[in-house]
Amino acid sequence: NTKQGASPLLSGITIKNNTATENGGGIQVTTGKYLTIEDCTISDNTAATYGGGIYAPGKLTLTSGTISNNSATEGGGIYNGGTFEMSAGTISSNTASGNGGGVCVHNSSGTSTFIMCGGTISTNTSTNGSGVAVLNNGIFTMSGTASVASDNDVYLMSGRYITVAGSLSATAPVATVTPENYAEGTQVLSLATDSSATLAQEYNKFGVVQKSDGAEWGINSEGKLQKQKTLNPSDSADITDPSIPYIIKGSASTNNAQIDINYTTATTENSTYYITL
Repeated sequence: NTKQGASPLLSGITIKNNTATENGGGIQVTTGKYLTIEDCTISDNTAATYGGGIYAPGKLTLTSGTISNNSATEGGGIYNGGTFEMSAGTISSNTASGNGGGVCVHNSSGTSTFIMCGGTISTNTSTNGSGVAVLNNGIFTMSGTASVASDNDVYLMSGRYITVAGSLSATAPVATVTPENYAEGTQVLSLATDSSATLAQEYNKFGVVQKSDGAEWGINSEGKLQKQKTLNPSDSADITDPSIPYIIKGSASTNNAQIDINYTTATTENSTYYITL
């Protein structure tokens, strides 16, 4: 464990096969302390409660390296109770029996912030938020090459959302969200006040985990949940509810552009519209 008085930099080492009876199987970064990790492997560690790989109510920075195969109740890879900045590296194959297989962003009494501008989160497992769980007082920002792979999701507790801090360049979807509450108009994306990007440019880089309610859920250009219908070129659809946006996917020749068509009036109920690009 790395606690008070420890070096603020860990480079090129492996921390493996450790067990904590409470928090921080591999590393602890306590409140008011900070640690930067580069080119390290944090793997196969276990904590009974928080942070199988790393428990960090202080400030943690990951510039490269791997956090993998760790386990805990909350935050299989990392439990972030302070500030966690990730610019590169991989968080993968970690397990939480509760929230946040990869990263749990939570602080019951203060703010916890996860700033992700690069790196990949993938193949983690948990009950909620296999990739990232954003819980009480949690803030999760994404920009640059940050990617939560499609085999993982980002769980958003009610009132939480992903903040877009800049243009996102990783392969879409850069993250797939699971909101606690599926309701149209629920905010799941927000724009940082100093962001050079816009939600209109970035919203379609995100996906939504679908419920088994028969509806297709998506995100609109304001960062809010909506029910929608996705069509491919030359598909036909019975437009029975003109309030539902129809998302028409482009072909390779149109660079996979998406066009939102909102029917605000219906001239004939249950008419069939054949839509082509």
